[in-house]
Amino acid sequence: MTRVPKQKVWLNEVLPQYDEMRFRQVTRVSYQQFDVILNLISEDRIFHTSLKQLSLRFNWQLRCLDFGISGTGASAHNTARLFGTGDGSTIIRITRRIIKALLRLKCRFIYWPNEEERNEIVAETFQYLPRCIGWIYGTKIPLHEAPVTNKDSYYDKDKNYSIQVQIICDHDKKIRHYVAGYPGSVHDSRVWNECNTVHLPDLYFSDGQYLFGDKVYGRTKFMMAPFRDNKRTIPPLKLKAFNE
Repeated sequence: MTRVPKQKVWLNEVLPQYDEMRFRQVTRVSYQQFDVILNLISEDRIFHTSLKQLSLRFNWQLRCLDFGISGTGASAHNTARLFGTGDGSTIIRITRRIIKALLRLKCRFIYWPNEEERNEIVAETFQYLPRCIGWIYGTKIPLHEAPVTNKDSYYDKDKNYSIQVQIICDHDKKIRHYVAGYPGSVHDSRVWNECNTVHLPDLYFSDGQYLFGDKVYGRTKFMMAPFRDNKRTIPPLKLKAFNE
């Protein structure tokens, strides 16, 4: 098999000249974010191996996340040409190592607020949503192709193959909890009703605290959602009780 020609011109001379917008388009992060993430993962044990290319090329390994997220064969080949590396298992191995290093950091940045922090959130947001400690939303991550097994369960209402992701964020738009991996056909309410926030509420909520979500979640002790009915059809007393 013919060896792939290697070049480093684009990596060493072109990419560093990109402005902030173009750099973000390529790497999915800003220059500052790139440096922060690079420093965070640089000490991970997975990079301290005998494989020189994995310990000496931090600078471009992280940038390969762009193609790793898109997940297509064409993107892998294009990245190989730009970064001057083989387009076989090298890129896949590098991407997997970066993701493993990032996942080991998740609990450092994504964690549920303790009772003290929840009380602080309540104090800061009391004027517009009393005792609300977070907002919940369900979304989908599209898959490049149909899964090999049970593909029909991943076929969502938008006629795409996808997986479900449920995200809870606080008033500062910081992600505090997530659930990922359900097939795309699964309804948002099912994901919510099967997670620990519902089954172990005492670990997540203090008295009177709740989340605010879309109407698909319904209204419970720990979930506030809009009325499904039109406002004009709701009896005034029922509407008043809801708002109180």
